[in-house]
Amino acid sequence: MRLAVIPVFVVVSVFAGICVPNNATLAMVVTLGLAGVLLAARYLPELPLVILVAGMSVWALVPSDLELLVKSRSIPLTLLIGIGYVWLHRVSRGNPPALPRLVREDILLLAFTIWLAIGILWSSVPAYGQRKFLEFVAYTVGGYVMVRLGYHYFDVRRMAKLLLVAGIGHALVAINIAFESGYWSPDLGEIYRTAILYSKGLNPIAESDGLVLGLVAAVWLWLTGGVQRWTKGVLATAALVQLWALMGYQQRGAALSLLVATASLVTFLPRGSGWKVASRPKRSLFFALCVLVVLGYALYRLNPSFDPGYMSEDQNVIARFSSYQAAWAAFLSRPLVGVGTGGMGIPAGDEYIVSYPHNRVLEIMAENGLIGTLLLIGITVSTLGRFVNSLRRGDKRTLQVTVFALSGLLQRYVVAMVSTHLGAWNVGVWIAIMVGACGRRQDTERE
Repeated sequence: MRLAVIPVFVVVSVFAGICVPNNATLAMVVTLGLAGVLLAARYLPELPLVILVAGMSVWALVPSDLELLVKSRSIPLTLLIGIGYVWLHRVSRGNPPALPRLVREDILLLAFTIWLAIGILWSSVPAYGQRKFLEFVAYTVGGYVMVRLGYHYFDVRRMAKLLLVAGIGHALVAINIAFESGYWSPDLGEIYRTAILYSKGLNPIAESDGLVLGLVAAVWLWLTGGVQRWTKGVLATAALVQLWALMGYQQRGAALSLLVATASLVTFLPRGSGWKVASRPKRSLFFALCVLVVLGYALYRLNPSFDPGYMSEDQNVIARFSSYQAAWAAFLSRPLVGVGTGGMGIPAGDEYIVSYPHNRVLEIMAENGLIGTLLLIGITVSTLGRFVNSLRRGDKRTLQVTVFALSGLLQRYVVAMVSTHLGAWNVGVWIAIMVGACGRRQDTERE
């Protein structure tokens, strides 16, 4: 451990000397948190990334007397802790953070973020716009910055293992709920499970996203090899438990995102020394196709929410189409700049009612106009262009990383087409991993 970390240990020691004799809860939590962060930052630099994309529910574990203080500020706290965490890791490795060289995605994301901030000025619901903007900065921009600052030290395989652990944690929550509700069949008891989740301060959409990423990580670890035979049994068991938990929440968007993300893995991950899809053994591709068909059939049959008759009468589905029409009308009213960030919200006196189209593209078109939409397209096309280049020129290790990032990116995009709003897009980590992996390869080639 480098000398630069010593002052942090001094601070921890001072806090311990003050809080322990006086039983000060806040100081004790801060002390233990600092000590834990120091140890984890040295050996698990990917941890804040995993918390950001799949583990924000950890804030529900804080003591009750700190619950309101922390939960109301969990997003900025996560961002600050994450960036500080990366800084600690780099200092402990003798390499303090330095700003990375600007690339195309950096500029596009910065321009998009600035445009979102400017859009608050003409929003009819500026308070909602500010909240959405701050969440976007914390989740998407914050995750992007963390990866760009520390990618050189990140191990994507370790990140995948942490995502799997997080997914198992979400599955344990579902098991606990099954004990409380008495409903164990994955296609029953949705209302009971959801009610219990909300009573615990958790959200079924966020829980489902965590489970999907855990499943994607399990598939990626299995397909990339280097896994012992007994470990494959553990992976398979963990995946089945997470799949059971996922089906219990009846989230259509999450189920679809799992299929798309898994399809990207089995299609693009390199096998042996070859990596081109055309060179893939037919038997391997046929097996992958069978896995996807069985998985899709299971998700369809055990999710009554996918039944066409149910969907035709589901008020959520009907409301989605109404919100799509409203977003399109808002876009036509101001096609160039949109109605402003947060403008799809509904004013209610000094407060507002959260409202959004449940479709990321329509949301940005409506609130941020053609300018915001073109910036979004630029970010997406640039990122996918890096992936295509990695397919053409990348080595096996680079391809494994970029395919993993692609699966995470696709998962967030699929969910974004049917649920949540821009603040919860949370795609920055995956874009930055793609940039880091491809940029590192290009730097190596130049050298």
